[in-house]
Amino acid sequence: MRIMGMILMGIGLIWCLIAFRMPTTVFIGGEYIGSGELVTYLPRVEVHSLELSDKRHTYLLISAALAVIGSLLLGFGFIPRSSYLPSTATRVCPFCVERVKVEAKLCKHCGKEIPEFKP
Repeated sequence: MRIMGMILMGIGLIWCLIAFRMPTTVFIGGEYIGSGELVTYLPRVEVHSLELSDKRHTYLLISAALAVIGSLLLGFGFIPRSSYLPSTATRVCPFCVERVKVEAKLCKHCGKEIPEFKP
């Protein structure tokens, strides 16, 4: 889980850098219009494109989501498995010879009190 978290965080950060480098402006003009004596030159100007800005915004949101999910996976990867998984260690009841958990005080099969387990 930790490795997957690191991979997602890395992808999110790289995607964020790519998004910040995306252009959000376009050039228009730089051409002649009209014909004959009424030819006019339109100078080339740079204008902000809402479509490109929206695309950058979407990429930044996706990269942030990937980074957050990756950091959560990385954080949950450090929680020891024993803290959220039940114990699976078992032993044999000396009275009915059925398997019970090591922590059991009473056998769930015969109901008798099981002596303390000493490994």
